[in-house]
Formats: sequence, structure tokens, C-alpha cells
Amino acid sequence: YMNGRMRLIGEDWVSLPSRPDAPARDMVVASPGVEQPLLFAAGDFDRIFTPSGQVPVNGFAAFDGEAWFVPGGGFIGYATSLAVGADEVVYVGAMVEAPVDEERPAVFAWDGAALTELPGLDASGSVDDLVVYDSGGGAALYAIGRDLLGASDFVRWNGASWESAIAGQTSPRRNGAIVAEEKGDVLYMSSAFSPWIIRFDGALYESIPIRTAVGEYCRVKGIAAFDDGSGERLFICGDCDTDFHVRTPFVARLDGTSLSFLTSGADFDFYYGSDVNPIDNVETLFAFTNGEFGAPTLLVGGDFSAVGGLAANAIAAWRAAYPLPGDVDGDNVVGMSDLMRILDAFNAGSGAPGSGPDADLDNDLDVDFADLNVVVSAFHSSCD
Repeated sequence: YMNGRMRLIGEDWVSLPSRPDAPARDMVVASPGVEQPLLFAAGDFDRIFTPSGQVPVNGFAAFDGEAWFVPGGGFIGYATSLAVGADEVVYVGAMVEAPVDEERPAVFAWDGAALTELPGLDASGSVDDLVVYDSGGGAALYAIGRDLLGASDFVRWNGASWESAIAGQTSPRRNGAIVAEEKGDVLYMSSAFSPWIIRFDGALYESIPIRTAVGEYCRVKGIAAFDDGSGERLFICGDCDTDFHVRTPFVARLDGTSLSFLTSGADFDFYYGSDVNPIDNVETLFAFTNGEFGAPTLLVGGDFSAVGGLAANAIAAWRAAYPLPGDVDGDNVVGMSDLMRILDAFNAGSGAPGSGPDADLDNDLDVDFADLNVVVSAFHSSCD
């Protein structure tokens, strides 16, 4: 689904039979209290267009595959973010109507039967994102935004009230993404100001500056956790300063504190502006990891018409490149060269002369029949 208004069927994008009057800011799939999974959408929309008319709605709606409905009667305001917790409860970050023509932040929980507010956020703040994160002590709901509780922009729901997740941190946040790292899950957040990326492992808080190789600052617009074959990493999109009042778009991978740029600048063509001064360029990342697109795929969304020489109407896919099993010599083909390297190093250990670091295919510190079987099973296969 894209923006709550279209869905991909085979190779074609088609409009939903009913859809919001504005694009969704966030979407999740969950089944609170029901067996059939539902699509939930949050955004700044107030109507659902249907073949028979319009349905009023205030930024939070659910789609059952045929029609939209308003869970729990909704609220007066608009929704900014969604998250799914235990028992498929859907959490909704929102800005709701307050006295004297103002608005205040709110978080609601929809369990399939009732829409309940989790009270206690400061009236002057805003909720930009919600994440359910377990740092080892059990899953908890975190809200990311601005001035949510005193000066805190990062707060946690403890089951009864909101509490500051990190004392003394006041940089407004935008988005959160959970990355499965070797020592456990880590929550990354994009920031509204430099240093742009913040890393939180449940106890320690680290700021990570996002810059080009020559030190130019990069503004982060979207983040997502994705495994491109080298282990799950944080992927980032946005734009970088390259000259006075000139910004170039990018997609990059964060390895620790090092940034690897996958595509940038002139790789994109835009509907408005130019490749060096784009308008509303690369803004969203989303990872598909359970086979919808075959291999794990990172979707990149924005206001572009082409990327890397390929026509792309506002959405493009970055494919994961997994190593070819049995390719010992790294030439993208499993053949006699790989077989001979295994045989030369057979029973001699992974560090035997001529074996190469990849001869120990199963990483058991020995080159044996298990490694030979990998090569034989994949013989004549190649990367296309």
C-alpha cells in the first residue's frame, strides 16, 4: 500500500476502492481483537472518498480490504504516527483539538473495542513518532517529538503514566527505527537539528553527526532498519549541503558512525527544481523483508521521476545483495576455481595458504565436507 490511497497488485499500482482525501503519514498492519489483519492509516485527512459518497474522519482510519472505517469513533484533530504493541494493540500519536483554537499532543490505544487516551503529555508539545522498543527489560511504548514532558522530547509509557526516557536531552526528534545489532536491539532516532541521528540502546545515548566525506552536513528525512546482506543496519535518506543554498539528495547506510552513500545527487531526476537544488526530494524509506518483493527490498519514496537512469514515479526499490553461497573466489560464479580452493584447504583450517578467507563457508574454523557440500550444491550457479 502507498499513502493509504493506492496498492500494488502484481506489477500495477491501482487506486483503492475508497481512500483518504490526503496521503497518510504513517501506516501499519495489525489485527487488534480480530483475526483478519487490517491496514491502519494516520494523517492529516478529514474525509474518506467512497463510491457512494464521503465518510468524515479525523486523521485515523482502518481499511479491511474493501472499505475504510473509523476505529472507536476517532477524535477531533489529526494523527501523526502509529505503532503496534502487545496483543496487536494499535497506538496512535495525534494532535487533538484543545480550548481557544489550539491543539495538544495525545497518544491513543485501540484494542479492537475501545479507543483510549494515554494521558499526561504536556499541552505545548507535539508527537512525531511512536515506537515499541524492548532494550532487554520488556517492550515499552516510546513517544518521539518535541516538549512532550517538561523539556523532554523522548518519553516512555510505563503502563500508568509517561516518564522521561533520557534526562536532560532536549533536541526535538522526528522518526524512530529499531535495528537488530549483534549485542541487541538499538533504537535510532532522527533529530530536527544537528547531529541528526541519535542512538539509544536502552541505557546509553549517543549523538552521531551525519556528514559527507568532505564534512558537509546532511539533513535526515527518513530512516529504516534493513539488512542488505551484511547484517541489519540503519539506512538514511535526506539531503546534504554541497554549496551555498544548494542541497543534494542521498540514500546511505550507517555502519557504526561511518556513512556509506548508495546513491545521491545526479542519480535522481525531479519533477520540480533540479538535481542540485531539489524540492521535496527523497523523504521516505521502508523495508520489505518477508518476501513481498522476492529478496529483501528497501523502498525509497519522494518527489522524483527517475533514479539511477530508471524511470521511477515517486517510488523506487533498492535490492539487497546477498553473497552467493559457494563463491569462494568472489567472481560471482560457483565453478572449478571455488572447488579447487576448497580442496586445497581441505582439513587444513580456514587460514591455510591459498584458501582465501572465504573457504571456511560455515565459519566453524575448519574447511571440511560441510564447506565442500556448499560448493557442490551451488555448482554452476551465478549472480545475474
